[in-house]
Amino acid sequence: MSDKSYVTMEQALCPVCGKAHDTGALLLDRRLRPTFDRTTVTGWALCADDKARIDDGFIPIIGVDEAKSRPDSPYRTGKIAYLRREAWGGIFNVPAPQEFCFAPDAVIDLLASMTEAA
Repeated sequence: MSDKSYVTMEQALCPVCGKAHDTGALLLDRRLRPTFDRTTVTGWALCADDKARIDDGFIPIIGVDEAKSRPDSPYRTGKIAYLRREAWGGIFNVPAPQEFCFAPDAVIDLLASMTEAA
């Protein structure tokens, strides 16, 4: 018996943490052929945890490796820093992003050292 089905649960990837999460939608193969796995990732959407942090006034800064990144595909290192929106202007000289941004790991390390010193 095959593990494939003609229905699947839709999932999205969180652009901040990279984890897959359920969207609550079901997808159906109109031809009723067993083509889907149990879950299918269809795109990007914030997970509930990161959406709550952004709504609470934090900006996620996602660490990337500049040497391995391309403009259309940042190479994530797994480091994430959450900075209060009010603190953004005192640290950076660029406008704050709407939801999240990418930065080299050195920036994440610098922010971590600033919090340890305080």
